[in-house]
Amino acid sequence: MPDKKNKVNKKFTLNSYWIYGIIIFVILAMNVMTLINAKTNNLSITEFEKIAQKGHIDKLVIWNNTKEVDIFLKKEVLSEYPEFDKENRFNSSQPHYR
Repeated sequence: MPDKKNKVNKKFTLNSYWIYGIIIFVILAMNVMTLINAKTNNLSITEFEKIAQKGHIDKLVIWNNTKEVDIFLKKEVLSEYPEFDKENRFNSSQPHYR
């Protein structure tokens, strides 16, 4: 009969490498979710003029090297645009239109 005293109970221990791994995984998962949920739509000049006349534009970022403009809408008026009705907290820094 084997001795029960010599039997070693292997217990899972949570060392610092597991904690670092979990933190890195969470940060990477949030970045992936940001890229997946990015909703930047193209906008024609006439649609841009309509939005500008209504006063719904919060900020414009002009990219000279690609000749594009990123358009950020005011948070108060996002409910008027069905494609941005659900606000996503992961990609709040993404432009709404380009």
